[in-house]
Amino acid sequence: MRRLLFIIAIAGCSPSEPAARNADTVSIGVAPPTTASAIPSAQPAAAAREADIPCHQLLRGIGVAKDPARARACYERAVAAEPACGDNSPSIDRLQLALMRARGIGGPADSALPLLQACFADASAEEVTKVIQTGKGVPDSGDFCDGLAVTTLHVNACFARERADIEVKAAAVERRIEAAHGKAGVDAFRAARAAWDKLATADASHVSDIYRGGSLSSTTFVSIESSRKRTRLDRIASILDGTKPTWPKSAEASRHLAEARPKWRAFGHDDAASHKLFDEADRAFKQSRAEEAQLLVLLTGASRVEAEALLDETRVGELADLQQ
Repeated sequence: MRRLLFIIAIAGCSPSEPAARNADTVSIGVAPPTTASAIPSAQPAAAAREADIPCHQLLRGIGVAKDPARARACYERAVAAEPACGDNSPSIDRLQLALMRARGIGGPADSALPLLQACFADASAEEVTKVIQTGKGVPDSGDFCDGLAVTTLHVNACFARERADIEVKAAAVERRIEAAHGKAGVDAFRAARAAWDKLATADASHVSDIYRGGSLSSTTFVSIESSRKRTRLDRIASILDGTKPTWPKSAEASRHLAEARPKWRAFGHDDAASHKLFDEADRAFKQSRAEEAQLLVLLTGASRVEAEALLDETRVGELADLQQ
């Protein structure tokens, strides 16, 4: 949600702003060109891959060992295969390579600005240019998508990439669960994942409704949905790595959740349509809680009561974070 709020601040948009701009081509915070032919678009995406491995997965260590040097070489090849920018916005591959060259990620520092000079200087390109010129604001991960994607074009591209990454992570987690717990573990994981995916979608629908009729609704939806799926998956991966959860007291967790629900129901427009979305999310949480608790019991040996208390406190944290 914090990254989303940053995007909103850049945009200067209100929740009621009509979705009149082309979200695939026009930078947030940049006045749209007056003719359709003048609207900048993204470069056609090159095959930013090394064999069957996307470059960014090498950079982040998703599904493979983290290898910045291989990632750098992968991006160099991908950008070399792209056509010249012309009046188009730079691709996320080009922006990523510029960042890596400038900061010496995966290889020696090298000239980066020439990669962007022939491109449309949208807000994302300006953010990367600032990093190149000042050396400040570099994401710890070295990933352009961690805070430097500002335009709707690049934000949506980053979210689309994250969706694919979630599937890669889920497959890896499932293999580990199968190795440790067999078919029973796989069945429990798949049931929990199906339930929390429904919860992610329901929460995303509820939260994005605050921008009802506005251009930020779709971006908000994807942001919340991806975040929900990722955090649930990361917790299971952490448990498989040996991290032991701290089990809250059941009575306190139940009380905290009961106190949070009315505030959450009043979130956003606080009207009949919004309340319906809340009720759908609330039902989805109850189903997700039941399935994920069963998985946690299997993976940790905790009691059902302990697992449910952890999920209740997790829910309280999610609701509080969204209301900030």
